[in-house]
Amino acid sequence: MPSSPADARLTVLQQPCEAIVAAAGGALTWSFDDRFRACAATFPVAEMRAVRAMLQAGFTSCWDGESIGGAPPRTRELSAKIGGLRSGQLLFGANELGDPILFGAWWPWGNGTTISIRILFSARTLDEPQKDALLTDFAGWFGVRP
Repeated sequence: MPSSPADARLTVLQQPCEAIVAAAGGALTWSFDDRFRACAATFPVAEMRAVRAMLQAGFTSCWDGESIGGAPPRTRELSAKIGGLRSGQLLFGANELGDPILFGAWWPWGNGTTISIRILFSARTLDEPQKDALLTDFAGWFGVRP
């Protein structure tokens, strides 16, 4: 059980991230995406069902371009911030009514053979130094460095 609010914030991110990494079992190679401050992996379209099952180990919701209007407000805000959801794109979420929120952006590439997943968090109750410290922990759960 978390002993402080900071520990609780860490737990709501750490548990789903570690569940995703464990479900992937080394099948995904993670990198750090500076543009979105996210952990990212790419994979062939042929593996999309398996990767989606891996993501379901940590995410509790999944939104597409048609359903995003029914998502919680911060989920809709993040969708808009990353450019909206085009055909085939998905936005996964966990702890969407809390803070921080964990998101996964599923983006098929234009080549029709590759998909990328970017996993990131949004934390409104943290100041920038706290977000930077959390980002270091977050990236570490995926075996990468920001």
